[in-house]
Amino acid sequence: MFRQSFYTFFNRFFIAIINFLTVVITARYLGAEGRGVISLFVLNLTITSMLSSFIGGPGIVYLVPRHDASKLLNVSYLWAIFTGIAGSLLIYLFKLIDGNLLINLIVLSIIQSVFRIQMLYLLAIEKIREYNFLSLIYPVVLFILLIYFFTIKMNASINEYFIAFYISTFAGILISSVIVYKGTLWKFSFDLKDIFSHAFKLGFVIQCANILQLLNYRFAFFLLDHYYGKQMVGIYSTANAIAEGVWIIAGSFATVQYSKISNSKNDEENKILTLQITKIVFLMTFVAVIMLLLLPQELFIWMFGKDFGELKNIFPYFAPGILLLIFTITISHYYSGSGNPKMGLFGSTAGFIVTAIAGIILIPRYDLKGAALTATLSYITSSLLLVLIFMKQKKLSFIDFMPDRTSFNFLKTWGT
Repeated sequence: MFRQSFYTFFNRFFIAIINFLTVVITARYLGAEGRGVISLFVLNLTITSMLSSFIGGPGIVYLVPRHDASKLLNVSYLWAIFTGIAGSLLIYLFKLIDGNLLINLIVLSIIQSVFRIQMLYLLAIEKIREYNFLSLIYPVVLFILLIYFFTIKMNASINEYFIAFYISTFAGILISSVIVYKGTLWKFSFDLKDIFSHAFKLGFVIQCANILQLLNYRFAFFLLDHYYGKQMVGIYSTANAIAEGVWIIAGSFATVQYSKISNSKNDEENKILTLQITKIVFLMTFVAVIMLLLLPQELFIWMFGKDFGELKNIFPYFAPGILLLIFTITISHYYSGSGNPKMGLFGSTAGFIVTAIAGIILIPRYDLKGAALTATLSYITSSLLLVLIFMKQKKLSFIDFMPDRTSFNFLKTWGT
């Protein structure tokens, strides 16, 4: 299992590097305003994808070992088409996207949702290698195409970005379809009522938590756009992307943790696994946060351009939240993998309440620093609540979360 997490970590690390370079190239060639347009579109795309995940989301990992996988995939595809259209139109009605981007949002929402469904299916059957491979396709192809369009073809524009977006997304869904259905005919059944009910009941709670968590991460985008415009969104989203890159550590371990717990019935082992992973991830994340804070401001200006001179000043306000949110990541994966996602919903709800209140107060007054501080307050709140719930249910104390020698011993035994 450690070997799987080790490979997953480096896979995610490589993806994070590619995503970081994508942020760099779009920032340098499109500026802060261009980054703002892209960030807001991707945020809206993520919202529609999360709506589709009420059926075809992380709940698949829990449901596949327990239900008819073919029916589960079919109902997930149908729901992805419905939510891709309905969710995009709803976002347009709320004036959160320009009309000229609506068709792009609908099409890309459906394609990315189907791609994600197929990846989660592979994760559910513990094909971690295939899952890791597919996760590389979209970011790598997108980055290569942007290099071609922006630096070789010398045609840097939002339109070229969307062309690259389409090609990379189509590449991902084509390759994932080959892997999932290789040697198997796609079977469709109209008897989907029961599987829809099971999937929606589980997915509803999980995705309510995920949507609220997304708003914890991104609600500041809408507030900054409202008060200051897309250029400020571009600067903040770039800082956010860099800071959140630290979470690849927690995400890598949690991906395998979730898959293992979903296929396990031994809660005591699952508790110990979650506790040890949390300790290890905390240590690794702490080191990464310190390294981030030590990076000089000149480096960011050199990478992204003069529009992004304020990046260095934002990170100290992010740092405590980035570090402590790892508790939300690992503990919520424990509850989701155990078929009890309501606990994660509690944490996300508490975090969003803090985000909404603090954001409305701090962002108009302190702009970028207010947005970063809002995020930190939200992350600390959601993590603290989940830790307290986990401690009470499992009869633990704060001392049990402190990294110690057993954490390193666990790493050794985990790989055997």
